Amino acid sequence: MSRLSGIGNRLKNFFTEVFYFLTSRTFLYAFIKMAALLAIIVFITTYWMKCYTHHGESFSVTDFRGMTLPQVLEQTKNSHFNISVIDSTYKPDQPPLMVMEQNPLPKAKVKVGRTIYLTVNRNAAPMVEVPNVWGRSYNEAKNLLEYTGIGIESEEYRVYPEAPNTILEVILDGKVIQKKGVDKKIKVPKGKKKVKIIIAQDPEEGTILSIPKLVCKTLDEALFMIEASNLNVGVVISDGTVTDSL
Repeated sequence: MSRLSGIGNRLKNFFTEVFYFLTSRTFLYAFIKMAALLAIIVFITTYWMKCYTHHGESFSVTDFRGMTLPQVLEQTKNSHFNISVIDSTYKPDQPPLMVMEQNPLPKAKVKVGRTIYLTVNRNAAPMVEVPNVWGRSYNEAKNLLEYTGIGIESEEYRVYPEAPNTILEVILDGKVIQKKGVDKKIKVPKGKKKVKIIIAQDPEEGTILSIPKLVCKTLDEALFMIEASNLNVGVVISDGTVTDSL
């Protein structure tokens, strides 16, 4: 019993000392200082995070489509957005480096620091290979050339009864690049080159003539070109504003 009594007294003394220490002025002063410092750290950290992330703030995305990339970079130099070009396309009728698409879309609400991804028009036309259309039907060859980005400058028919309405030759810059047994692998700027094609004609179908380009010609010039092409003039119709037929 005396042993248990001794342990009990020691525990009682321990808890008494702990109680006096926790309620002492020294401990309370240190605890208040520590709590105040912790509160200040939490406040500063929270305030900094709100400032850094612009908590609760959102901005409307500008419509960059139709602008060139240099214009976009100049406009967003001091803005809340980051700009990244992720893709390029090519349209010959649009200015180089013009923004074609963007993500997020214009007027979308985003937070500060969001990256705007752009698709721009290429600065230079990509090089494409002239597809081999020899022996193909006219419609198939035309669609394939246009899909590749190569226009047809002119068409000429040549009697070839074995395979009517097929392509006999393809001519680029005055040189034959495709015909029977010939297929020169040539690359040209997309949308910048046109070819002349020779089309096979069945002699029983009669002579096929190409219609000359008459737009922007005077009436006399148009009549001369029509007659020179062995064609006849139908009806000449005025649009009602012509005061001088010449």
